[in-house]
Amino acid sequence: MAADTDTDEGDDAVFTPKGLAVGIGFGLMFGTALGVAFDDVALWLPTGLALGVAFAVAFSRELDES
Repeated sequence: MAADTDTDEGDDAVFTPKGLAVGIGFGLMFGTALGVAFDDVALWLPTGLALGVAFAVAFSRELDES
C-alpha cells in the first residue's frame, strides 16, 4: 500500500547503476575481509552479500529535488 502524501520520499527515489555497483563492491570487500580475518569461507559469502545489498541500496538512492 503506497501512501499518497506530499511528505512521502519513496516516490522520488531513483536508483542508479553506479551506486548499486559501488555498494555491492564495498559489501563484498567487507565480507571478504571478515572471512579472511576469521579464516571462514562460510562467513564472508553471506556477510558480503548482505552488506552488498544494504550498501547498494544506500549508495544508489538519489532524491530528485525538483
